[in-house]
Parts: sequence; C-alpha cells; structure tokens
Amino acid sequence: MRICLITPVALLLAGIGATAAVAADTRRDCQSWASASGPAKAAIANRIGSEHLLTKAHKLAEATPGASESLYRSSDIQRLCRSY
Repeated sequence: MRICLITPVALLLAGIGATAAVAADTRRDCQSWASASGPAKAAIANRIGSEHLLTKAHKLAEATPGASESLYRSSDIQRLCRSY
C-alpha cells in the first residue's frame, strides 16, 4: 500500500522539476531573442513559438534554414517573454 502512495507524490515532484527546467530554458531563450537580430532572432522566435504552441502568422508556413523572418508574431513572443 505504501508504494501506491509514494508513486503519485514522486510523479508530482518530477513534474514540478520538469516545469522549472522548461521555465529556465524559456527565460534563456527570451533573453537571447531580445538581444539577437536578423536570422538569429527569427530562429529563436521560431523555436520559442513552436515550443509554446503559439499561433503562426500564416497557418501553413514552415521554417526554412537561414530564413530571416519569424513564423510567429513578435507581439506574441513579447507577451510570452514578458512573464520571464
């Protein structure tokens, strides 16, 4: 019976740790995005947008290597990064 009680607690703690790791990665990505320019800024914005399931500016747009435009609206990226 003890194993059944410990397992949900362990899963909850593992989930909290994973959430903190994602928040740290997003904070780092947001800081990088704010200081980047050109294709680097677009690449970071595309990564942030896809990781956080943001709405694309054009529904079926796909990223191409070396693209200088983000698939996601900068206002959405700014709103997300404001909380970090």
